Amino acid sequence: MNKHLQIFFKEPELSDESTGIHVPGFCQYPLPYGGGRLRKSASAALFVQHLESRDYFVGLLACQQIGVLALGVRVKKAGLYIFYLKSGELMFCKEQLPLITLTEGLFFMAALDEGEYEVLLESQTVCLQVICMATEWYEEAQSVFYTYYYLQQKLFERHYCDALPCVVPDSDVDFLLNRIAHCRPAMPSLLEAKLENYLFKLHGAYLDQIRQEHGLALEIWLYVHDNYNDYESMQEASLAKTFKKLTLRTANRHYLKAFGLSIYQHALHLRMWRAWHLLAVEKKQVGQVGFALGYRQIEIFSKAFKLFFGRNAKDV
Repeated sequence: MNKHLQIFFKEPELSDESTGIHVPGFCQYPLPYGGGRLRKSASAALFVQHLESRDYFVGLLACQQIGVLALGVRVKKAGLYIFYLKSGELMFCKEQLPLITLTEGLFFMAALDEGEYEVLLESQTVCLQVICMATEWYEEAQSVFYTYYYLQQKLFERHYCDALPCVVPDSDVDFLLNRIAHCRPAMPSLLEAKLENYLFKLHGAYLDQIRQEHGLALEIWLYVHDNYNDYESMQEASLAKTFKKLTLRTANRHYLKAFGLSIYQHALHLRMWRAWHLLAVEKKQVGQVGFALGYRQIEIFSKAFKLFFGRNAKDV
């Protein structure tokens, strides 16, 4: 068993009979892409390849039949992970709350805490690669301002809903991913050194691409983080002052390209997940939370919370 991450079946086994999979109606727009919901019933075959070294782990997951596969992922080590979905569609959940949906042909970086996650995966071919980054790369990522900010939110404030942008791999990244996919589990030292070099290049390529493709979206992303609880700051006049006459329409166009949702939807995410944290972790009263988030009446906050999570705030 690898030291970082373990993939296991949530059910004792998957047979040829259809396995019913129900996704709760929580969280209308899982980040980074609100790419729909997996509501089908099917069966699937699975094989998993593990590669591991001193500081990193690579897992290749393949689904060989049409349908939806329900898996559990146990993260044994909090850290920085890269996900690459070659085909199909994936939903990543925590305690039945959808966190991330991802469509094929994209890869993204995510900081994960220790613990168990649920994964729903729909694909017909080899589909998912998961890479745990080496410790020094994790430290390097923290030196980049927006990445550091993101990691702080993910690992220490437990804002599970947030993510950095997805990017479309270029030819170099595709080459690296294919080389990783064909490495053998028993790695000689030379191959291990090559693989480590590939992963380092992959990490650098990801950071370069999100800077090149989504620079403005990242600046707006930081702005939304700082002002998600201030309604006036989300208006076009405030955005234009901060971003040199940037219109709301243009801002949303950049945001939709990077994250698959508008800045209002992102602000709603942060506000509602802050409410969830205050209620579930800090055990605050519903009225206190509504007031802290700027709602004038408890009833308005309670209604917004139920629309977002599908459950009453008082029941959290």
